[in-house]
Amino acid sequence: MMMSLLSMFLPEATIARFVPYKLLIEIIGIVLLAGAFYVALSIHDARKIKEGEAITQAKWDQDKLQRAAAQAKADADQEERFQKMRTNFQQHNQEVSDDHQKAVDELNAKLVAARANVRAAGGLRIPSAGLCDGSGKAGTETHGTSGRDADAAGTVALPEQTANDLLSLADEADRVTEIARSCQAWIRKQGFYGD
Repeated sequence: MMMSLLSMFLPEATIARFVPYKLLIEIIGIVLLAGAFYVALSIHDARKIKEGEAITQAKWDQDKLQRAAAQAKADADQEERFQKMRTNFQQHNQEVSDDHQKAVDELNAKLVAARANVRAAGGLRIPSAGLCDGSGKAGTETHGTSGRDADAAGTVALPEQTANDLLSLADEADRVTEIARSCQAWIRKQGFYGD
């Protein structure tokens, strides 16, 4: 059968010269050559695949480095902004706190002066006309010539405890007003709403 295949391609005289083992050697040589070519292509392809992987990995690594550098810069910028904000907040807090303390000190001085004035005037005085003597009718009131309550004719001094309580209530109202003013100043300084 092998001889019939050869006869299709080679003349009869040439076929006689072929010995089956030579043909076998040539076939083995062709197979080895084809195998070597296949192996060479495979090695070449494997090398190209490795090179492609290395190039892709290098691009990925470069991209990672760029993203990490950009993130580090963004983090540093954000930290700088936070530090500026923190410094501004601390500065504004100190300014408001100092201003509040100054106002509280003024209120304390005002209260001490008010208590001294009340003591000097003989106590806090109210018109006696507004007092009820139990008879059911109000008294008449007469005014002094100086225009001051302490000099008014027909005034009565309040008990000392009542005068102190009234002064303390007035002081507490001033302090609450000062706290509200300080809170508003803090809010404005921090920029939470405009002037």
